[in-house]
Amino acid sequence: MAIKIICAWCGQWMGLKPANTDCSQPEPVTHSICLTCKKMVLNDAQEYLKQTSQNNEKAFRKEIVK
Repeated sequence: MAIKIICAWCGQWMGLKPANTDCSQPEPVTHSICLTCKKMVLNDAQEYLKQTSQNNEKAFRKEIVK
C-alpha cells in the first residue's frame, strides 16, 4: 500500500511513498511542504525576523534616550 503525500499548506498532491506497515485507513495521507509554499514560508519568516529586529532596535534606542 502507498501513502499519499500532500502539501500541508496548499493541499497540492506531491506524490506517493511506500507504507512501512499495514495501515487501517483506506487512503493513508502524510503531509509535507511543496517548494512554492516553502519559499513563501521562508520569505515570511525572514520578513518577520527583519521587522522584529527593527522593532527591538527602536525600543532599545528609546530606552537609551530616557
